[in-house]
Amino acid sequence: MKNKMNFIKKGMALLLAIAFTVALIPTMSLRANAASDPVEDKIPKAVRIYPRSVDNSAISISLVDEGYKLTGLKSSDKNLKVYNTYTESSKYGDYKSEFKIGCYALKAGKYKVSFTLVKGKKKTSKSVTVFAKDDGPIKSVKFAGKRLDIRDEAHMGGFGYPDTGAFKVVMNKGYKLTKIEVQKHVKSSYNNEDYEFTDSENTVISNGATVSLCDLAYRYFNKGTYDPEDAEDTQYMCADTAFIVSYIDKYSKEERRTYYYVYKLVNWEH
Repeated sequence: MKNKMNFIKKGMALLLAIAFTVALIPTMSLRANAASDPVEDKIPKAVRIYPRSVDNSAISISLVDEGYKLTGLKSSDKNLKVYNTYTESSKYGDYKSEFKIGCYALKAGKYKVSFTLVKGKKKTSKSVTVFAKDDGPIKSVKFAGKRLDIRDEAHMGGFGYPDTGAFKVVMNKGYKLTKIEVQKHVKSSYNNEDYEFTDSENTVISNGATVSLCDLAYRYFNKGTYDPEDAEDTQYMCADTAFIVSYIDKYSKEERRTYYYVYKLVNWEH
């Protein structure tokens, strides 16, 4: 009988040990995830803008904790105008205090923007270097041997290009090309009997790769299932192929993007 009781006690101890270990697994997993993907405050050290061009979100600030206020915003020079253009406070999400600072430089130069982040009695002073520079990152862009229009940070492109051709980018000195993506419209894989629409898909290509232009334009078709009189059919007359050029800015060291569009007239089949 004594041996039987010892056996039961050992069995119960083993079960408790297993239960305790299993209970720890979710906590250990959460800690491992937190360690591998930490959420930290995001305050840039430097940004790049273009002179005589308004950038409403030149400086983006994201803080983990809620309840912060941005005060004492000022520029180091009268030739750089700065404004607090966006403020958000939330109890949800990874970032609970967010701000955007807009910048407008009257002329090219290197400036400093300073501000203080305040939460209760806690005050943290910060400064961001703003490079207002005229030189563009991209020297030339060609599709099928024809030059695409170059205007910094704008959406560029046009009609009259062959259906297939090589996309080639030449960067200006000091700017590093990091990635080229092609974005095309595709039929959505989301099935719904009430409506249909086109989605978009991105593909990474090498510099100088041959690309076929998209031949599917955007469309949203609502069949008006609940009320036939509310049926809607929105469709565009041209398909656009977007070439997204990503690069490292030589001043701020930020990764930035420029979009180039090539258009093609298409007809929908009904």
